[in-house]
Amino acid sequence: MVTRFITNDGTTGGSLDRITRYYVQNGKTVPSAVSGGDTIYASSCSTAANYGGLASMGQALGRGMVLALSIWNDAAGNMNWLDSGAQGPCSASEGNPSNILANNPDTHVVFSNIRWGDIGSTFQLPGNGGSTTTTTTATKTTTTKATTTTNGGSSGATQTQWGQCGGDGYNGAKACPGGYNCEYVNQWYWQCMEYQSLYGRCGGEGWIGSHVCKWPATCQWKNQWYSQCL
Repeated sequence: MVTRFITNDGTTGGSLDRITRYYVQNGKTVPSAVSGGDTIYASSCSTAANYGGLASMGQALGRGMVLALSIWNDAAGNMNWLDSGAQGPCSASEGNPSNILANNPDTHVVFSNIRWGDIGSTFQLPGNGGSTTTTTTATKTTTTKATTTTNGGSSGATQTQWGQCGGDGYNGAKACPGGYNCEYVNQWYWQCMEYQSLYGRCGGEGWIGSHVCKWPATCQWKNQWYSQCL
């Protein structure tokens, strides 16, 4: 799932004007079930106006926010609001937590390949083939010719193993190859680091290696100087 936060002037300093979302699976975009796609405009949710609307949310994003991901059961509504009736093909009882646990006791979810960055830096829409790039602003979408890039010269390209993928003033490739994660080293340098294996070190004072473990291991704190993939 790719989510884009778009400002009124297309710059990082503008006011948040709308949020768009599309889906990618096996390298292909998947159309939204909603006609016209998934877009939240500043005027879409009147109840949010009491809290400053999207503009206020954009200011909060600028200050820094935490992304929290989870899996949960809906005992009250059986998730019918998501995929039953007009929303999808599931029956009214398929989302009952007791049915899910009985039929799929090992149900789990893996959140992986999480990326963030400027629009166009985390994923390139299939079919572009490097011949065009699409720039989205608050008022229009323009398509311009571009030269195919196979190295770090484009923010939409994939960086090499252990290559730089971010930092102040950096305009190169920000996406890391499979098995690698773009991690902070200092203000001027982010690096594609390999996921740590089971029992490997993943943190602690002075640690400059990867803080991300290969699934299903997670980075667990041991003491001030040492965290380990367990």
